[in-house]
Amino acid sequence: SVSMSESLSNSVSMSESLSNSVSMSESLSNSVSMSESLSNSVSMSESLSNSVSMSESLSNSVSMSESLSNSVSMSESLSNSVSMSESLSNSVSMSESLSNSVSMSESLSNSVSMSESLSNSVSMSESLSNSVSMSESLSNSVSMSESLSNSVSMSESLSNSVSMSESLSNSVSMSESLSNSVSMSESLSNSVSMSESLSNSVSMSESLSNSVSMSESLSNS
Repeated sequence: SVSMSESLSNSVSMSESLSNSVSMSESLSNSVSMSESLSNSVSMSESLSNSVSMSESLSNSVSMSESLSNSVSMSESLSNSVSMSESLSNSVSMSESLSNSVSMSESLSNSVSMSESLSNSVSMSESLSNSVSMSESLSNSVSMSESLSNSVSMSESLSNSVSMSESLSNSVSMSESLSNSVSMSESLSNSVSMSESLSNSVSMSESLSNSVSMSESLSNS
């Protein structure tokens, strides 16, 4: 990785998490994502759910969207990425998570993501969920979006990355994490992500979740 970063940040981080995760991933994907969204969102959700999802999709999609929305985005990516980001953000994140997750994915992906977001978001969620998701997708998708949104983004990436970032941020993050993780990933991916975000976010989440996700995706997105 080549990382270039400039950050003016005040951060207090406290974390506790009880998690056992085994992640295996393989993905074949080419993605270009451009998004525009004007959004303010307050999301409060409580969900007790058991879900088993199995899907196979052969799809070619071109999605262009403009949305006036407050958004919470959570993403996991196994990718070689070039990320350029500028962020002016004040964030308070408090999270407690008791989670056992087994994720298996294989990804061969080329992704170009460009996003601009002006966002304020307050998201409060409690979820008790057991989910087993199995999906196979052969898809070509081009998504273009621009977002002015209050957003909470949580991402996990196993990546070879060139990251250039400038951030003016005040952040207080409190999380508790006790985690055992086994991550196995095979990724042949090229991704270019460019993002600019002006965001104030308060995210409070409690999640008790057991998830088993198995996915194979051949996608150009």
